[in-house]
Amino acid sequence: MQSLLKLSVVILTLLFCLTQSEDAAAEWFADAYLGGSHTSASNNRFQIAGTTVRDLEDSDVSTPGGVRLGYWFERYSWVGLALDFSVFDPNFDDTATSPGPTFEDVTLGVRPLSALIMVRLPLRKSPEFPMGRLQPYIGVGPGLFWTTLSEPAGSTVLPPAVLEDMSLDLGIDLRAGVTALIRSWVGIFLEYRYTQFKSTLDSETGSGLVKYEPTLRTNYALFGVTFRFGYP
Repeated sequence: MQSLLKLSVVILTLLFCLTQSEDAAAEWFADAYLGGSHTSASNNRFQIAGTTVRDLEDSDVSTPGGVRLGYWFERYSWVGLALDFSVFDPNFDDTATSPGPTFEDVTLGVRPLSALIMVRLPLRKSPEFPMGRLQPYIGVGPGLFWTTLSEPAGSTVLPPAVLEDMSLDLGIDLRAGVTALIRSWVGIFLEYRYTQFKSTLDSETGSGLVKYEPTLRTNYALFGVTFRFGYP
């Protein structure tokens, strides 16, 4: 994952620099989407000095949503750049393996902001749809994942016994989808998305520093609406 992340950052930076000399107009787009997602988490536990004080289930489904703004270049109409912001809140059940009472589920607030390189294949071109009415596409890029958490650390942890923190972490964002234009300026799309990142959250408690460092891998199925501006 680290090598793919580094490669996407390098390609995105080079592409941005090269296109600064682009004189032609761009085809701008604005997207909004909703869907479903499944998150798998490894190392999904609260720990103090290597000892698990709260263990969590390793998967959950949630309902993500987001918006995306970007453009396709005119000279290289199959290449584009986009900035994507989304929201999802995975909720993990408490396995109740530690002694004492069972707590409520743990809910993470995750807010990814991704910079994407987009590549599309224009199909079914016509005078009304010069870039194709049907447009399969892929996208890849780095993402900044802002994660927040405020939950009881564990039944055996001395007060203050709450893990409350926020974390900003670098991860990877992959996309594949297909857009169908209804008019030259509006269409719908279906999209598969995959994100992966490691979050690092910790708080000082009466029993010591409690840490929560899960790696979250999320698969999404998304449906959205796209608006297009600035056709050449």
